[in-house]
Amino acid sequence: MRVTPEKKEEWREALEEGETLTTLVRRAVDREIRDEYVHESELGAYGGVEADGVELAEQMHQKAMEEVENRTEALQNQIDEMMVSEGYSQEQVESTAMDAYEELPAAPEPPADAESTTNTQDLRLKKAQEQLLSAAEVAEKGDIDGSAEKVADVLNEPEPLVREALIYLEKRSTLSVESIVVDGTRHWMTL
Repeated sequence: MRVTPEKKEEWREALEEGETLTTLVRRAVDREIRDEYVHESELGAYGGVEADGVELAEQMHQKAMEEVENRTEALQNQIDEMMVSEGYSQEQVESTAMDAYEELPAAPEPPADAESTTNTQDLRLKKAQEQLLSAAEVAEKGDIDGSAEKVADVLNEPEPLVREALIYLEKRSTLSVESIVVDGTRHWMTL
């Protein structure tokens, strides 16, 4: 729509903070047609372009889930550090670590159609996480392989010792061991 420069300037002076000419016109038309006021926030956040509600909700959900995962990971790390302080000897930890390593599941292989540019280790951990999540729906937490509780049961060792041994494997050994947190429980696996 074309308007004179004077009219355009008059409209600009009437703009509210953060508002565009497009949103001003939409608001005015809505007022005229419906005989009601429509707040500028309902006209869309980006210069009058309405955001796709579903896409926005998905983005918000994704960010919230990432934040939950990050906080869960941080909390699990703090729990691991607290539980490691049981005072086991280095020899006990290393011996238990070697036994525990034999009981760890291997991370699943990435799909054959995975891009070669994507980090294979990340794909394997993501696939393991998906499998553990689906397994968690049908099994109790203690029945899922790779948790300190499950490995401790198999080895007939105290869970704090096994947890310390698994952390040793992941953080200080040369063996390729990684962990992921699923449903509040850390699970270790070999790569």
